[in-house]
This record gives sequence, structure tokens and C-alpha cells, in this order.
Amino acid sequence: MKGQKFIEERIFKPSGMTTSTITDGPHPESGVSHGYVKVKGEWLEKDYGEEPTFAAAGNGGVWSSVDELIFYERAMRNALFTSHETITESHQVVKPQNWQANYEPFIGLSWFIETTKGGDKIVAHTGTQGGFFAHYVSVPAKGILYVVLANRYYERESRYEQVFTALEKHGLLN
Repeated sequence: MKGQKFIEERIFKPSGMTTSTITDGPHPESGVSHGYVKVKGEWLEKDYGEEPTFAAAGNGGVWSSVDELIFYERAMRNALFTSHETITESHQVVKPQNWQANYEPFIGLSWFIETTKGGDKIVAHTGTQGGFFAHYVSVPAKGILYVVLANRYYERESRYEQVFTALEKHGLLN
């Protein structure tokens, strides 16, 4: 089964992601935003045709929405398209035997792994391509999902800190 068909059949459909698509070619003709970057005070479109690697299937070729990423998160939590064991494994930091960096690793199987002040695992990933920015953050133990899909630059880290500070203040991460 070709990669895109595999994703559609084994992930999107079981998750209820009926409008999400994956392509390694042209972008969808309708229902999508355009990405913009600010250059010398002027907003310039920088997405599908302007960014040479945009159509890579696992990179800029995944088209979804915040609503459908909620379905994806639910499907992950309920192991609809993979096993609970695989999900648990993907949420563990991997330290290669030849690790030589002067800091501890923080990446699982494609996920960035952190811990809340209360000790719950944070599973996240970011993405930037052309004028698009994404931030996907889950705290599975608390049922929290924070997703941002933007078509221009935004302060990803400071916004994330603001949201998680508010969640802590209101006792949702303790």
C-alpha cells in the first residue's frame, strides 16, 4: 500500500479525520490557508509554490485542521490505529547508545517529551514550513490538548508558556 493510502486507510479513516489529506504532489485546491512571512515590513505569500520542499508527504504534505487533530488525539488515546504498547513506547525518551551531547535527550519516537511540574508527561511536536507554524501539545493523563496551526509567524514558545502557566494557576496540571 502506497504511503499516502496507508495513512488515509490506517490513520485518517479510523480516527474520523474525513477531510484530512496527505500528498507528495500538488496542494489541495480549496479549503486551505496560504502561509505568509513578513519581509521588510511586507507580507509575502510563502507556501506551496514558493517553498521547494513543501509537497513532501510527511512534511508539508499533510493537510488537516485543529478539529481533526482532536480526532487524531482521541484515536491515539484509545489506540484506534496502533497498540497501547506502541503509543507508550513512542512517549518514552530514546537515548541512543552513541549519545554524546552535553544535555539529556528529550525526543521519543518523533515526539518531544517533557514533564509538567506535577509530574505528568507532556507529548509534543512543532512544525514550521514556509509561512506555516504548528504546535501540538498533549498531556494525556489530564486529557489536555493544545494545538496551534498558524499561517504566519507567532511566538510559539511564549504562547505555550502562557497557556501552561494559566493551566497550572487554575489547578489543571497539579
